[in-house]
Amino acid sequence: MSAEINCILSNNSIPYKAKIVAILGEFNERLQDIYTLTNQVQALSAKVNTLRTAPPIAVAGGTSRKVEVFVDPGEYDGSKAKFEEWWSKIKAWLTVNSSTITPGSYEAVVAVLSQLKRSKAGVFTQTCLQQGHAYDWLMLVDKVEGLFYSTNQ
Repeated sequence: MSAEINCILSNNSIPYKAKIVAILGEFNERLQDIYTLTNQVQALSAKVNTLRTAPPIAVAGGTSRKVEVFVDPGEYDGSKAKFEEWWSKIKAWLTVNSSTITPGSYEAVVAVLSQLKRSKAGVFTQTCLQQGHAYDWLMLVDKVEGLFYSTNQ
C-alpha cells in the first residue's frame, strides 16, 4: 500500500467507511496498472510469435547454405614467380575443404590439376590425367613442386 493509504488507516479520526473507500480507490488504481501491464505483455508476446513464425528473408538470386571460409585460390598459369603463393593457397584451400575433398585422394589430385592452365601447366595436367587413379597425391606434389618452384629466388 502507498504511504498515503497507510496514513489514512493509522488516523483514528477517519471513519472506517472512508478508509475502505480509500483502500478501494488504491486497489482500483493497482488493478488498472495490472491491466495495462497485461496488455503490454500480450502485445510483446504477439510480436515475438510473429517474428518466430516469419519466413526467412530470401536473398536476391537465391540462398546458399555453403559457407566459404577460404576463397578458392583460382587458376595457376605456369608463372614460376607466382607459384609459391598459389601452391600455399591451394593446399590451404584443400585443408579447409577436407570434408568435401579427402586429403591426399585422387579427388584432391584432380582438384589441383583442374586449376593448372596454359602452356606448361596445361600440358602437365593432361599428362597426369591420362594416368587416371594411378597418379596419386605424392606423385603430384613431387612433380608440381619440381616443375614450378622457382630456383632463382
